Formats: sequence, C-alpha cells, structure tokens
Amino acid sequence: MEKGIPYPTRDGIPLPVDEVDLPDTKLNIKKKRNINVHHNYWPRTFYKKNILFMTLRNLECHQYVMPKDVHNKLHKLYEPPKKPTPDQAISEVMRAVDNNENLRLREKGESVLRKIGNELLKKVIKNYNEIKKR
Repeated sequence: MEKGIPYPTRDGIPLPVDEVDLPDTKLNIKKKRNINVHHNYWPRTFYKKNILFMTLRNLECHQYVMPKDVHNKLHKLYEPPKKPTPDQAISEVMRAVDNNENLRLREKGESVLRKIGNELLKKVIKNYNEIKKR
C-alpha cells in the first residue's frame, strides 16, 4: 500500500480540512448517511491512551462534518499528522477552555457537544503533569 503525504500542520496543529487539497464530493450531502465526522488527530488508537490526548482529539474545533467520500479520500491521500507533544496538547486544550469551546462526543450513536467541565480539566492537567514528570 502506498504511503500518503504527511497531513499539513501549522506549528504542530493539523490544518482545518478546508485548507487542505481535497476533491469535491459526488454524494448528496442532504442525506445523513452520506456524512460523517473527521477527527484531525488520528489514528484514534494513539489518542485514546490518555485523557490529555483524547481531550485534544475530541475538541470540536478539530473535528469536521464532511461527506464520506471526501473523508475516505482524505485518509487515502494523507498520513496522520505528526503526534503532538504534551506541551502542544495542553496548550491547545487550554486555548479551547479560554475560548469556551466544546467537545464533540459520540453518545448513543449521535454526535453531541459538551462543555469542558472543571472535573475533566483537572484530570487533563493532572495527566499532563504526570507525563511531564516522566
């Protein structure tokens, strides 16, 4: 299988999908089954290992509702972006908190938006501090 090109980033943060060269969709985007959500931090297996990186991955600003055919093409064209450092991750999470941004989560098969609560934020900061001690 051919390797794609590295997904472009700006200061270690993956570019929004509308800034990346992608083809137009051939699907009817009015039909819900033709749409899904792209996480700009992938693959999930890396990010699910700890709460700091999973919170980063779940930030609404790093997820894009897009046509399935374009989403599939994105993953064929591009390799995952370089993994962020803990400093990049905490900086991005704190930026999102400061801007009152949401998390986009899957609950019961539906995409829902949730605030970044104080308990989650405490766990994220604790996780960051534990990583930095290593």
